[in-house]
Order: sequence, then C-alpha cells, then structure tokens
Amino acid sequence: MFFAMFGINNKYFPGFLLAAAVFFSGCESKPDNSEIGFEFRYQVVFTEPGQLKAWIPVPQNDVFQTISNLRIESNLTYRTLYDSVYHNRFVVVDGVVGETPDTLVITFDVLRKEAGIDTTNSEPDYLKIFMSPFKMVPNDQRFKNIADSLDSDGESFVRRVYEYVLDNMIYDKSGEGWGRGDAIYACEIGKGNCTDYHSLFNAIVRARGIPARFHIGFPLPSENAGNIKGYHCWTDFHIPGRGWIPVDISEADKHPGKRNYYYGTLDNRRVDFTIGRDIPLPEGTAEDVVNYIIFPYVKLNGNPREAYLSTISFREFPDRRKLSE
Repeated sequence: MFFAMFGINNKYFPGFLLAAAVFFSGCESKPDNSEIGFEFRYQVVFTEPGQLKAWIPVPQNDVFQTISNLRIESNLTYRTLYDSVYHNRFVVVDGVVGETPDTLVITFDVLRKEAGIDTTNSEPDYLKIFMSPFKMVPNDQRFKNIADSLDSDGESFVRRVYEYVLDNMIYDKSGEGWGRGDAIYACEIGKGNCTDYHSLFNAIVRARGIPARFHIGFPLPSENAGNIKGYHCWTDFHIPGRGWIPVDISEADKHPGKRNYYYGTLDNRRVDFTIGRDIPLPEGTAEDVVNYIIFPYVKLNGNPREAYLSTISFREFPDRRKLSE
C-alpha cells in the first residue's frame, strides 16, 4: 500500500530483501575493466530540400574517455560550438539542401575505460546547475514524499533511492510516454526506458539537495564492429568529499547479477556524448532548447523537422595503441 500511495508499481517485496540487496555483493560478476579503443562513425543524411540548420552532438574528453582524431566530412558549412550551460560540444551545420540529399560524416577515435568516481567539477556554481528543476524533472511534492520515506541521509540515502527505483520500475517501452525522461510519468506509471529510470532517480535525490547529472551516449554491442541501434543514458550524483558517483539503474535492472556493480561503476563499452537537460543549443533561438540530445536536432526553413537519417557504427581496435598511430 505504501508504494501504491506514490503511484509506483512495486516489482519486488521491499522489506529485508532491500537491505540484503544493498549489502550483499559476493555473487556479483564484473565485466572486463581494461581500456578499449575503437573508431566511431556518425553519419547524417539530410533528406529534404530547404534552408538547413542542424546540431549534431560530439563527445569530449573526460576522466574516463579520450576522444582523438576527430574528422568531419561535408559539402555543407559547419563549425564546432559549445552550449552556454553544460559546455557540450556540437557540430553546427548551415546550408541549403537541394533535391539531392546532403551528407555529413563525423568520425573519431575513442579510448574508453571503466568509470568510477569523478573528483573533478565540484565547484559550488557548477553543482547548483544539477540541483535545479528541469521541465521533465521538476520539483514536486511526490518526490519529496518518497525521499522522506527513505529514512537515511547522505550516500546511504542515495543507495536507498537506487534500490527504490530498481524495485519500482520495469524496463518496458510499450505504449506512449516513455523515453522522454519524464520523472512524473515514471513515478506514476512505474515503467519506461533508461531516460525514465534516471530521471526518477535524479528527481528524488535532488529533493534532498543532492546534485545529479543526466548523461546520454551510445552503448557498444558485444561484437567487435557493427551498427549501433540506439542510445543509452545513465546518471551520477555528487557527495562532498567524494565526488561524482555513477549509477546505471536500467542496466542493473536488466542484469540483476550486476545490481551492486552498477552502483558506483560503469562498464567500458559506452561513449558519453552529452550531459544535462533543457540544453540551450549554441546559436539557436530561445525556442531551441532540447530536453536532452543524442541524435541531430534539425531545422528546415526555420522549423524543427526530423528531416534526416542517421547511421551510427563502430569498429573496435584489436590493439588500443593504434589510437596513437
């Protein structure tokens, strides 16, 4: 009855099993945490004629990934710009697309390692950004009620939130409303994809004044090369004196044996593209603010349109030293 009161479908019995899940990790298995190197290819075909302006996100270096050998090929005019809030990097494209589609191809190399605690970016002004409400992750009394029901503080509280979301969300992309990172939808319906899991988590921890960052990128399939069909997202939260601690709740839900692993650790088969919500696009209008971004944002003759096709692929290097050649 307690969980129904907050509009979430409880998937498991939350009593002593919750405590056992938090503290018992002896049967966990970890993926390979060595560094991997790969070439990443992001192709965009602009399919409709007209005056084009488009934004394509491009990843940057951080403590867990190194981006190198960035190459851009297109007949259209383009430049590299950064948004004014999160400093995400974009290739911004301008030009006229004729009756024949125009293509832009971005390729780069990535050296990626398993992610843990990030001790950078702990300045007060930066932390405030990630305590703010967003359109899809608002301040709402229901999140405060859930936070208050989890009787703990500090990182122990965050771990309880992690377990709460795991126990009360189902990975389900049926119907409508999922995939927007709508924390209220996730709270009321109790299902969705990675955007919904992590938006609910962020909303609850922020109700206690804990900063939390939304990340989105692409997962690498288990093969050594191929196309990447969809995006993936995760989040991290900030604890004073510790830093940013990552969690991947939807992956933990899909792989119960890694429930403890994905609290505080991320596997290396991913590339991080952008951070944040309600992202103002560089050189955009006041309306060009996106909920989150991983695929191109395209305007044709001044109006947003999905006038493109994208193909995303990767090729893993057998020897990561090839990245320096």
